[in-house]
Amino acid sequence: MNNIKSTIFILYFLLQIFTKIVSEDTDTFPVLTSDKLIENSKTLLISTIDGYLTAVDAQTGLIKWRFKEGPLLVSPKNVQRGFTFIPDPRDGQLYLVIEGRITKLPFTIPHLVRVSPCRSSEGIFYAGSKKDVWISVNPETGERIDILATSISPSFCPANHAHAIHIGKTEYQIQMVDTKRRDRHWNATFVDYSSHLLPEDADYPLQHLTSSADGRVLTVDSRSGLVLWQRDFDSVIVNMYLLKDDGMHRLPSTAIGLETFELLLQVGDSIHFILNLLFVQY
Repeated sequence: MNNIKSTIFILYFLLQIFTKIVSEDTDTFPVLTSDKLIENSKTLLISTIDGYLTAVDAQTGLIKWRFKEGPLLVSPKNVQRGFTFIPDPRDGQLYLVIEGRITKLPFTIPHLVRVSPCRSSEGIFYAGSKKDVWISVNPETGERIDILATSISPSFCPANHAHAIHIGKTEYQIQMVDTKRRDRHWNATFVDYSSHLLPEDADYPLQHLTSSADGRVLTVDSRSGLVLWQRDFDSVIVNMYLLKDDGMHRLPSTAIGLETFELLLQVGDSIHFILNLLFVQY
Protein backbone atom coordinates (compact mmCIF):
# COMPACT_ATOMS: atom_id res chain seq x y z
CA MET A 1 0.00 0.00 0.00
CA ASN A 2 2.85 2.41 0.78
CA ASN A 3 4.31 1.79 -2.68
CA ILE A 4 0.97 2.58 -4.29
CA LYS A 5 0.60 5.78 -2.23
CA SER A 6 4.09 6.93 -3.12
CA THR A 7 3.51 6.19 -6.79
CA ILE A 8 0.27 8.18 -6.83
CA PHE A 9 1.92 11.23 -5.24
CA ILE A 10 4.90 11.07 -7.62
CA LEU A 11 2.66 10.75 -10.66
CA TYR A 12 0.50 13.63 -9.46
CA PHE A 13 3.57 15.82 -8.94
CA LEU A 14 4.88 15.01 -12.43
CA LEU A 15 1.46 15.70 -13.87
CA GLN A 16 1.41 19.19 -12.37
CA ILE A 17 4.79 19.93 -13.98
CA PHE A 18 3.56 18.58 -17.31
CA THR A 19 0.37 20.66 -17.08
CA LYS A 20 2.36 23.82 -16.40
CA ILE A 21 4.62 23.23 -19.42
CA VAL A 22 1.75 22.81 -21.88
CA SER A 23 -0.60 25.42 -20.37
CA GLU A 24 0.53 28.06 -22.85
CA ASP A 25 -1.04 26.09 -25.71
CA THR A 26 -4.52 25.15 -24.46
CA ASP A 27 -5.81 24.37 -27.96
CA THR A 28 -3.69 21.22 -27.99
CA PHE A 29 -5.96 19.49 -25.47
CA PRO A 30 -9.69 19.82 -26.26
CA VAL A 31 -11.98 19.60 -23.25
CA LEU A 32 -15.46 18.06 -23.43
CA THR A 33 -18.25 20.37 -22.27
CA SER A 34 -20.92 19.28 -19.84
CA ASP A 35 -23.45 19.31 -22.70
CA LYS A 36 -21.41 16.65 -24.50
CA LEU A 37 -21.16 14.55 -21.36
CA ILE A 38 -24.92 14.53 -20.80
CA GLU A 39 -25.77 13.38 -24.32
CA ASN A 40 -27.25 9.89 -24.53
CA SER A 41 -27.72 9.60 -20.77
CA LYS A 42 -27.70 6.01 -19.53
CA THR A 43 -29.05 4.31 -16.42
CA LEU A 44 -26.89 2.30 -14.03
CA LEU A 45 -28.25 -0.34 -11.68
CA ILE A 46 -26.14 -0.62 -8.55
CA SER A 47 -26.41 -3.69 -6.32
CA THR A 48 -25.27 -3.26 -2.71
CA ILE A 49 -24.63 -5.99 -0.18
CA ASP A 50 -27.65 -4.98 1.93
CA GLY A 51 -29.93 -6.05 -0.94
CA TYR A 52 -30.86 -2.70 -2.47
CA LEU A 53 -31.01 -2.20 -6.23
CA THR A 54 -30.52 1.48 -7.01
CA ALA A 55 -30.95 3.07 -10.44
CA VAL A 56 -28.85 6.19 -11.06
CA ASP A 57 -28.15 8.47 -14.00
CA ALA A 58 -24.75 7.39 -15.35
CA GLN A 59 -23.62 10.93 -16.15
CA THR A 60 -24.74 12.72 -12.98
CA GLY A 61 -25.06 10.06 -10.27
CA LEU A 62 -28.57 11.27 -9.42
CA ILE A 63 -30.78 8.53 -7.98
CA LYS A 64 -33.84 7.70 -10.08
CA TRP A 65 -35.36 4.99 -7.90
CA ARG A 66 -34.44 2.13 -5.61
CA PHE A 67 -35.99 -0.92 -4.01
CA LYS A 68 -34.86 -3.70 -1.71
CA GLU A 69 -34.77 -7.37 -2.70
CA GLY A 70 -33.29 -8.79 0.49
CA PRO A 71 -29.61 -9.34 1.38
CA LEU A 72 -27.34 -10.78 -1.30
CA LEU A 73 -25.63 -13.10 1.15
CA VAL A 74 -26.77 -14.88 4.31
CA SER A 75 -24.27 -17.12 6.09
CA PRO A 76 -23.40 -18.13 9.67
CA LYS A 77 -21.43 -15.63 11.73
CA ASN A 78 -20.12 -18.16 14.24
CA VAL A 79 -16.67 -19.70 13.82
CA GLN A 80 -16.31 -23.49 13.70
CA ARG A 81 -12.77 -24.79 13.99
CA GLY A 82 -11.72 -26.15 10.59
CA PHE A 83 -15.22 -25.68 9.17
CA THR A 84 -15.65 -21.94 8.65
CA PHE A 85 -16.32 -20.63 5.15
CA ILE A 86 -16.34 -17.08 3.78
CA PRO A 87 -18.34 -16.46 0.59
CA ASP A 88 -17.53 -13.63 -1.83
CA PRO A 89 -20.80 -11.68 -2.36
CA ARG A 90 -19.77 -10.78 -5.92
CA ASP A 91 -19.76 -14.31 -7.37
CA GLY A 92 -20.24 -16.78 -4.49
CA GLN A 93 -16.59 -17.89 -4.47
CA LEU A 94 -15.86 -19.82 -1.26
CA TYR A 95 -12.86 -19.46 1.04
CA LEU A 96 -11.96 -21.77 3.93
CA VAL A 97 -10.61 -20.37 7.20
CA ILE A 98 -8.23 -22.66 9.08
CA GLU A 99 -6.16 -21.41 12.05
CA GLY A 100 -6.26 -17.82 10.85
CA ARG A 101 -5.33 -18.67 7.26
CA ILE A 102 -7.73 -18.10 4.36
CA THR A 103 -7.62 -20.57 1.47
CA LYS A 104 -9.50 -20.13 -1.80
CA LEU A 105 -11.52 -23.23 -2.64
CA PRO A 106 -11.83 -24.53 -6.22
CA PHE A 107 -15.59 -23.92 -6.42
CA THR A 108 -18.33 -21.35 -5.90
CA ILE A 109 -21.77 -21.65 -4.31
CA PRO A 110 -23.48 -21.74 -7.75
CA HIS A 111 -21.12 -24.52 -8.83
CA LEU A 112 -21.85 -26.61 -5.72
CA VAL A 113 -25.59 -26.20 -6.26
CA ARG A 114 -25.29 -27.33 -9.88
CA VAL A 115 -23.42 -30.55 -8.98
CA SER A 116 -25.32 -31.35 -5.79
CA PRO A 117 -26.12 -33.66 -4.19
CA CYS A 118 -22.52 -34.72 -3.96
CA ARG A 119 -19.90 -35.87 -1.47
CA SER A 120 -16.27 -34.83 -1.19
CA SER A 121 -13.32 -37.13 -0.55
CA GLU A 122 -13.14 -35.67 2.98
CA GLY A 123 -16.65 -36.91 3.76
CA ILE A 124 -18.49 -33.60 3.35
CA PHE A 125 -22.05 -33.87 2.05
CA TYR A 126 -23.29 -31.03 -0.17
CA ALA A 127 -26.95 -30.40 -0.94
CA GLY A 128 -28.26 -27.35 -2.75
CA SER A 129 -31.17 -25.76 -4.54
CA LYS A 130 -31.85 -22.69 -6.62
CA LYS A 131 -34.82 -20.48 -7.39
CA ASP A 132 -35.10 -18.26 -10.47
CA VAL A 133 -37.21 -15.12 -10.55
CA TRP A 134 -37.70 -12.57 -13.30
CA ILE A 135 -38.25 -9.03 -12.01
CA SER A 136 -40.11 -6.77 -14.43
CA VAL A 137 -39.15 -3.11 -13.85
CA ASN A 138 -40.29 0.16 -15.39
CA PRO A 139 -36.87 1.76 -16.07
CA GLU A 140 -38.19 5.28 -15.43
CA THR A 141 -40.18 4.80 -12.22
CA GLY A 142 -38.83 1.59 -10.69
CA GLU A 143 -42.30 0.04 -10.55
CA ARG A 144 -41.80 -3.73 -10.44
CA ILE A 145 -43.67 -7.04 -10.62
CA ASP A 146 -42.09 -10.43 -9.93
CA ILE A 147 -42.82 -12.85 -12.74
CA LEU A 148 -42.00 -16.51 -13.33
CA ALA A 149 -41.83 -17.01 -9.57
CA THR A 150 -43.71 -19.32 -7.20
CA SER A 151 -46.51 -16.76 -6.83
CA ILE A 152 -47.70 -14.45 -9.60
CA SER A 153 -50.34 -11.77 -9.26
CA PRO A 154 -53.48 -12.87 -11.18
CA SER A 155 -53.79 -9.33 -12.53
CA PHE A 156 -50.36 -9.45 -14.16
CA CYS A 157 -50.36 -9.20 -17.95
CA PRO A 158 -47.02 -9.10 -19.87
CA ALA A 159 -48.61 -6.99 -22.62
CA ASN A 160 -49.10 -4.17 -20.11
CA HIS A 161 -45.34 -4.04 -19.47
CA ALA A 162 -43.96 -4.05 -23.00
CA HIS A 163 -41.35 -1.37 -22.20
CA ALA A 164 -40.19 -2.87 -18.92
CA ILE A 165 -36.66 -4.10 -18.24
CA HIS A 166 -36.50 -7.74 -17.12
CA ILE A 167 -33.93 -8.58 -14.45
CA GLY A 168 -33.02 -12.20 -13.85
CA LYS A 169 -32.49 -13.06 -10.19
CA THR A 170 -31.19 -16.44 -8.99
CA GLU A 171 -31.17 -17.47 -5.34
CA TYR A 172 -28.81 -20.32 -4.41
CA GLN A 173 -29.05 -22.26 -1.15
CA ILE A 174 -26.28 -24.62 -0.09
CA GLN A 175 -25.93 -26.95 2.90
CA MET A 176 -22.73 -28.67 4.01
CA VAL A 177 -22.50 -31.43 6.61
CA ASP A 178 -19.40 -33.22 7.88
CA THR A 179 -20.34 -36.92 8.05
CA LYS A 180 -17.49 -37.57 10.48
CA ARG A 181 -18.69 -34.90 12.89
CA ARG A 182 -22.39 -34.18 12.54
CA ASP A 183 -22.11 -31.11 14.76
CA ARG A 184 -20.15 -29.44 11.98
CA HIS A 185 -22.50 -28.03 9.38
CA TRP A 186 -22.73 -24.83 7.34
CA ASN A 187 -25.61 -23.24 5.39
CA ALA A 188 -25.64 -20.19 3.13
CA THR A 189 -27.90 -18.31 0.73
CA PHE A 190 -26.39 -16.39 -2.18
CA VAL A 191 -28.30 -14.12 -4.59
CA ASP A 192 -26.95 -13.53 -8.08
CA TYR A 193 -28.13 -11.18 -10.84
CA SER A 194 -25.40 -12.08 -13.33
CA SER A 195 -26.63 -15.42 -14.71
CA HIS A 196 -28.90 -13.75 -17.28
CA LEU A 197 -26.76 -10.73 -18.19
CA LEU A 198 -26.26 -9.48 -21.72
CA PRO A 199 -22.73 -8.74 -23.03
CA GLU A 200 -20.82 -5.58 -22.11
CA ASP A 201 -21.44 -2.40 -24.11
CA ALA A 202 -18.16 -1.89 -25.99
CA ASP A 203 -18.93 1.82 -26.50
CA TYR A 204 -19.63 2.56 -22.83
CA PRO A 205 -17.62 5.74 -22.12
CA LEU A 206 -17.32 5.73 -18.31
CA GLN A 207 -15.06 4.12 -15.73
CA HIS A 208 -16.34 3.33 -12.22
CA LEU A 209 -14.12 2.97 -9.14
CA THR A 210 -15.70 1.57 -5.99
CA SER A 211 -14.41 1.45 -2.43
CA SER A 212 -14.04 -2.07 -1.07
CA ALA A 213 -14.69 -0.82 2.48
CA ASP A 214 -17.84 1.29 2.11
CA GLY A 215 -20.52 2.31 -0.39
CA ARG A 216 -18.69 5.03 -2.30
CA VAL A 217 -18.22 5.09 -6.05
CA LEU A 218 -16.21 7.49 -8.22
CA THR A 219 -17.14 7.86 -11.91
CA VAL A 220 -14.66 9.10 -14.53
CA ASP A 221 -15.20 9.91 -18.21
CA SER A 222 -12.80 7.54 -20.00
CA ARG A 223 -12.29 9.86 -22.96
CA SER A 224 -11.65 13.19 -21.25
CA GLY A 225 -10.42 12.02 -17.83
CA LEU A 226 -12.98 14.26 -16.10
CA VAL A 227 -14.34 13.15 -12.74
CA LEU A 228 -18.11 13.27 -13.30
CA TRP A 229 -19.48 12.41 -9.87
CA GLN A 230 -19.04 10.53 -6.63
CA ARG A 231 -21.71 9.17 -4.31
CA ASP A 232 -22.03 7.10 -1.15
CA PHE A 233 -24.66 4.34 -1.25
CA ASP A 234 -24.27 3.54 2.48
CA SER A 235 -23.46 -0.13 1.85
CA VAL A 236 -20.65 -1.94 0.04
CA ILE A 237 -21.22 -2.04 -3.73
CA VAL A 238 -21.17 -5.63 -4.98
CA ASN A 239 -21.87 -5.18 -8.70
CA MET A 240 -22.90 -2.55 -11.23
CA TYR A 241 -25.01 -3.07 -14.34
CA LEU A 242 -26.09 -1.04 -17.37
CA LEU A 243 -29.83 -0.89 -18.10
CA LYS A 244 -30.73 -0.71 -21.79
CA ASP A 245 -33.90 -1.29 -23.80
CA ASP A 246 -32.95 -4.91 -24.43
CA GLY A 247 -32.18 -5.71 -20.79
CA MET A 248 -29.39 -5.61 -18.23
CA HIS A 249 -25.77 -5.62 -19.45
CA ARG A 250 -22.52 -6.44 -17.72
CA LEU A 251 -20.67 -3.35 -16.52
CA PRO A 252 -17.03 -3.51 -15.42
CA SER A 253 -16.06 -1.70 -12.23
CA THR A 254 -12.84 -1.61 -10.23
CA ALA A 255 -12.89 -2.15 -6.46
CA ILE A 256 -9.96 -0.52 -4.64
CA GLY A 257 -8.87 -0.23 -1.01
CA LEU A 258 -10.05 2.60 1.21
CA GLU A 259 -6.70 4.41 1.47
CA THR A 260 -6.11 4.26 -2.29
CA PHE A 261 -9.67 5.50 -2.90
CA GLU A 262 -9.06 8.49 -0.61
CA LEU A 263 -5.80 9.32 -2.39
CA LEU A 264 -7.45 9.20 -5.81
CA LEU A 265 -10.10 11.64 -4.57
CA GLN A 266 -7.34 14.12 -3.75
CA VAL A 267 -5.94 14.24 -7.28
CA GLY A 268 -9.26 15.36 -8.78
CA ASP A 269 -9.43 15.58 -12.56
CA SER A 270 -5.91 14.14 -12.89
CA ILE A 271 -7.23 10.75 -11.80
CA HIS A 272 -7.55 9.26 -15.30
CA PHE A 273 -3.91 10.01 -16.17
CA ILE A 274 -2.71 8.46 -12.92
CA LEU A 275 -4.94 5.39 -13.22
CA ASN A 276 -3.61 4.63 -16.67
CA LEU A 277 -0.03 4.71 -15.43
CA LEU A 278 -0.86 2.69 -12.32
CA PHE A 279 -2.59 -0.06 -14.30
CA VAL A 280 0.42 -0.28 -16.61
CA GLN A 281 2.80 -0.55 -13.66
CA TYR A 282 0.77 -3.01 -11.59
